[in-house]
Amino acid sequence: FFFSSRRRHTRYPLVTGVQTCALPISRLDTLFDERHHETGFGRLEVWKAATRAIADFPWLGTGVGSHADIAQRYMPATGATIYTHAENSYLNLGVEAGLIGLGLSALTICAAAVACAAVFCRGDDCERGIAAAIAAALVAGVVHATTDFIWYVPAISTVLLAMAACVMALAARRGGWLPGFSIPYGRAVSTVVACGAFAMLVASGSRQLAAARAEPVWEESIRQARELNRETATWLAEAQPERDGERSSRILAALDARIAALEQVTSLFPDHPRAYGALALTRLERFGLARRLEGAGIGLADLRQVATSGDFANSEDARAWIRKAAGPDAGQLERAVVAAGRAVELAPLDGEAWCVLGSLAFMTSTEPALHRMCIEQALLVRPTNPLVLFEAAGQAALDGDEDRAVEIGRAHV
Repeated sequence: FFFSSRRRHTRYPLVTGVQTCALPISRLDTLFDERHHETGFGRLEVWKAATRAIADFPWLGTGVGSHADIAQRYMPATGATIYTHAENSYLNLGVEAGLIGLGLSALTICAAAVACAAVFCRGDDCERGIAAAIAAALVAGVVHATTDFIWYVPAISTVLLAMAACVMALAARRGGWLPGFSIPYGRAVSTVVACGAFAMLVASGSRQLAAARAEPVWEESIRQARELNRETATWLAEAQPERDGERSSRILAALDARIAALEQVTSLFPDHPRAYGALALTRLERFGLARRLEGAGIGLADLRQVATSGDFANSEDARAWIRKAAGPDAGQLERAVVAAGRAVELAPLDGEAWCVLGSLAFMTSTEPALHRMCIEQALLVRPTNPLVLFEAAGQAALDGDEDRAVEIGRAHV
């Protein structure tokens, strides 16, 4: 499972032996593309998903910067494609800040338009020229925002805000229609406010520096995942892959290297929103491969079945038996549970992390329903994710609900 960023979307393919690629999508031809169900999904689907998100979270939205996560809840099954923005600044703002944030933006645009008109009508020739130039730039920005996410690009949004502030200042000086106001405060208050602002700046800056230090290692883990993906595809294509000892050992070493890289990422940036989920999945893959190469008769499904059978007085006795049955590999499961728990804490919409928690629920509780609850949660937050659909279909089959298993399986296909 890896992360790679492009200008228009981000991909999260799983290491399943199936290669995925980004589809070439032109900028404006995707609005009404008759072939979009074959080549991917265009702007119209992204906009529909955004409107559904706004309808569910109308007032304050889902939080600034959350579109990449929340959009997956409403988008059709797009395979490995995740849209980091709504291809529309207004809809993007509506999703993340709700109608209140969108209304404040509309009010700002209207105020800037009125200011341009006031300066143009009451100012001198020089000021009218300035107002006309600023108005043209603002109109271009407002129109461009309908088909792109320019308000989220600092180099563009900062210039637009600066021009709007300039024309507002000219209008206030010329027309007097914009009343001024001030809040009197003493030196002590200003010192406290300045220190507080400086502390916030230091905290934010240190977090960004930590993220910057972790990014090269994260990119390295992405490269490792790509290579592991290709190697696994070749390995699984063989008739009896277990007999290829050299390649199996190489894949196992690659998994260990990726685990080490992801652990370094979490050490450098403890709040990384994706590294913990990737770490949990990789540890689970490493456990499964190691058991397969060892020829162990007890796999993950067997461990879960015995641990939840009711033969143990408490979860501690169950864990003691798991450590004995799985041997040294049990440590991978224990650390995977911790990583998955941290993943859903930082990113509650990470459906794959919920799947890992569901698969390893027997490590923390002997209650069989816990596994089902985690899978249901994963299906709630990621209803089109292939791994989530696969796990949900399997759970439905175990529950004896064949109709639901078939329905979920069709959605997975």
